[in-house]
This record gives sequence, C-alpha cells and structure tokens, in this order.
Amino acid sequence: MFSTQINSNYKPHFCADKTNKKAVMSQQNIFFGAGNIFLKLDSDGTYFPSDDQSILMPENRNTSAFKRLKNAFEGLNNFFDRFHNNIKFTITTGRNVGEYDYWKNLVKNAGINVPIPDKLITKNGGDSFLKDRQKKLKNGQLEPEWPSSGYVDNKKREEIRKLTNWDADYIRSSILTSLKDWDLPVLFAQSGLKDYGAKSYKQYWESTFKNYCDNWTAFMRDDGDLNFYIGLPINALKDKGNKQAFNLVKDSIITEITSRLDEKNIKYNLEYRESDWENSGGPGIAITPLINGKPLDKSYDIAKEIERAKKENDLVIIAGNGINDTPMLNPESYDLNSNNGKPLPMMSIAIGKEPTLIELAKKYPEYVIHIDEPHDLLNAVKTAIKRYAEKNNEFRNNLEPQIAKDIGL
Repeated sequence: MFSTQINSNYKPHFCADKTNKKAVMSQQNIFFGAGNIFLKLDSDGTYFPSDDQSILMPENRNTSAFKRLKNAFEGLNNFFDRFHNNIKFTITTGRNVGEYDYWKNLVKNAGINVPIPDKLITKNGGDSFLKDRQKKLKNGQLEPEWPSSGYVDNKKREEIRKLTNWDADYIRSSILTSLKDWDLPVLFAQSGLKDYGAKSYKQYWESTFKNYCDNWTAFMRDDGDLNFYIGLPINALKDKGNKQAFNLVKDSIITEITSRLDEKNIKYNLEYRESDWENSGGPGIAITPLINGKPLDKSYDIAKEIERAKKENDLVIIAGNGINDTPMLNPESYDLNSNNGKPLPMMSIAIGKEPTLIELAKKYPEYVIHIDEPHDLLNAVKTAIKRYAEKNNEFRNNLEPQIAKDIGL
C-alpha cells in the first residue's frame, strides 16, 4: 500500500529525623521538621504569567504588558529566593523536555531571571527530572544542561513499572512495528527545539508533504518513557473516500498496538482523538500508564507529596489554569478523610476563566482559591499559606517566622 520505509535510525533520548526549626539545612537543601511548603505549579499561564509567548520578543520588551509580566514573574522568584530553606517548588507541565527547554530559553533571553525548579514533571504527570542529579561525563564531555536524560527520576519510572508492568522499550518497539506493518512513513518530531510547543507541529506535516506524494505519514514525538504520542495524517479526513481508507488503517494500527501490549499484561490507557490540538487539529493516539483504573496524570506525584506532608505536617500548594490541571487541583483526587481529623495538607489555586476550575473553587472554598489572572499568583500563594495556618495550629507554630510575618500572621 505504501512504499516508504520506517526510519531505522531513531534513537529516543530520553526526610530526615524530626528536629527543631533551628536545624541547619544541608547543602542538598534537605528539609527538616514541620511547617515547610511545597509548591506544584503549572508552567504556561501559571508560573509564567502568560499564555502568549510573543510578549517575550525583542520588539515587545518595552511594552507595559511585558513589564507587568516581568514584575509578576520576578516577584514570585524573589519570594522563592528569600525562603529557599522552607519553600520547595516543582513545575508540572503539559510540555515535554524539549518544549520546556525552549520556553525556558525564551524567558532567559528576554532578560527575566529563571530559577531552576527542584523538580520538573513533564507531559501531565509523565517523566520527572531532578535538579540535584549529578552531571555525568560522556566521552569526556558533560551532559547537556538540565533538564536532560542524565537527570531523569528513574525511581518514578521503576515505581510505575511495578504498578503497571510498563515497559517503555517494548511499547516503543510495538508502535513502530505496527506503523511499519502498513509501510507508513514515520517522522520523528523532536518537539520544542525550534518552535513553540505542540500547536506548531503542522510544519512537520508541511515538510513531509514535500517529500512524499501522499498524506499518509505518521509522526512520533519524544515525550520520554511514560507517555507515547502518535500523530496521524492531518489531511486524511478531508473527504469520504479518504476517511474510509484512513479509518481502516487507524483501526488496524490501534488493534495491533493493543494486542501487543495485552500480550505483556501492560496496564495502559490508549486514547484516540480525531481532532487533537496536539496535532494541529489532526488525529492522534496517546498511550499512558493506567494506575488504579486512572490514566497517569499530574495528580499522581501530588498525591504522594500530600501523603508525605501528612506525616511531616507540611503544606502542598498546587496552582494551574488549564482543563488538564483539573485532576491535580481537585481535592476529590485525594482522600479528604484520611488525616486523623486534621485538614488535608493541600491548597489549590485555580487561575483564569476555565469554567471547570471556577466551579471547583465554588464547591471547595476551604481548599481552592480562584484568581482571575496569573499576575496575582504570589498573593494567592501567601493567602493559601495563611488560610491553612489558621486552621492547623501545629503547622502555624512551625512556620518560618519571616514567612508568617510576610503573609500577615
């Protein structure tokens, strides 16, 4: 049916004992005792207070919008710097490493300070990258700057393997074999290295059309080992004849992939999307681990953080602005009644006009704060700390005095 061979050169790249508050922090910034704060922040429209990357371009850097963005971003960063012994923050994003790196460099090149988060969680709960992983020598050279494969959290990968029998190499091979069985050309999209995120992947198709006489081309994106994404031809659904042929190919590919994964008893979620923004509006297939009947998402890591916070009497603050942030912001994702009568050690900050998040704040006012725009994130973080301290005396008594003073306690 199709004559182009698959690219065979594809190489994916991929706390301490209780003590008093005066204990000296180690060089590794290990937290001791109670009263510490763990922030889990979405990237676009949350930590970075805009969804519009063009505001960072040189021609826009004298505008009031850029100056407002810069002030908001650096105000939050200064708060982190002042209280780095008591506040640890993670970016949990829908981006993959390449996309995050591209975004980070845009911000740096615009003259805005970008402190490295303690952890970067990619692709809505997928692979995690740790700031404090030692760089390794490779052929006499240091590995690329963080984040890179040298900093991946292999402990998380192993945890998910035990829970789901997840085998990334086998899954990747199964996908490629299924595509090859239809002689489907495969384009490997190293996303984010030259463009802004998934919305711009149409350029991959446009370059492909120049090389092939038909539209029957798939792409695979480098999302790490805990997420797999297959982009299918954007123009394949334009007319009835094309659509019928496309559905035959698509259904056969899905059937073959699921059959191969079932053979290994892998617990997975496979979702077909006929019109997917991640594929510039074209069809796509997403495959993620299935944990306790739920696809892996941002709430996986946060649930573990909340369980730790219960034992240490710390606070987890979560912030996001998108529909994909709903599971992690929703108190129902966690066990509200399992803390021996104490309040659940979490506060969520829902940002913007997404109706689902606004309703969440109305339903759980004791756990969810709503703000209209991300420029107010710092004040919302302070409000979240204060509200939780007012209902948990033990946390309040162990809160760093300068933080308490700063938030008006």
